Amino acid sequence: MLKKLIMICCLFFIQSSAFAFTAGELAEQCRVTQQKLPEKEAGEKAIKRFLDTGTCAGYVGGVIAGVNLAGAMMMEQKVMKTNFICMPRKYHAQQLVKMFLDYMDENKKYAKESAQLTVYNVFRKRFPCK
Repeated sequence: MLKKLIMICCLFFIQSSAFAFTAGELAEQCRVTQQKLPEKEAGEKAIKRFLDTGTCAGYVGGVIAGVNLAGAMMMEQKVMKTNFICMPRKYHAQQLVKMFLDYMDENKKYAKESAQLTVYNVFRKRFPCK
């Protein structure tokens, strides 16, 4: 019970500053990573594509890493026994982005929710710690 209370408090505290960025907005930026690159693309359009790709991959990976860092610190303090997300190291950024997009395609109701909390939920459900 204490573990869940601490987790909820941490997520809502962190979420307040990140809530302006919705899961739907993140998914929109992430869809760029799944598109085939055109043979020729104008300079500004290409830059936007690369920025969106970096934002998406960095955000998804950053949430996972940040949550697990907080979990590791809580485990060290004996507040928790397991971490939040126990994902095998074999996945790379593009696979994580695809998992997030698949979840968003199947759960459109979360498009207006916090991107941070939604990314957390995607990977917490997919890779729970035992």
